[in-house]
Amino acid sequence: MHTGDEIPVVYESDKLASGLIEMSEKALGMTIVKDQKGDLVGIFTDGDLRRTLEKKLIYKIFS
Repeated sequence: MHTGDEIPVVYESDKLASGLIEMSEKALGMTIVKDQKGDLVGIFTDGDLRRTLEKKLIYKIFS
């Protein structure tokens, strides 16, 4: 089980690339998404990433 700093976390204002990097660095197929107050607002998975890329939204990663 992953705990503490082992869990990938990004903020809803972060770019998609930040989520990808966080998932890769922590070797977990998901990242928690928090708002600016630190409250949980969602979970972004590697499946979500694949579907996003399939829809050709890759240009938003670096915008």
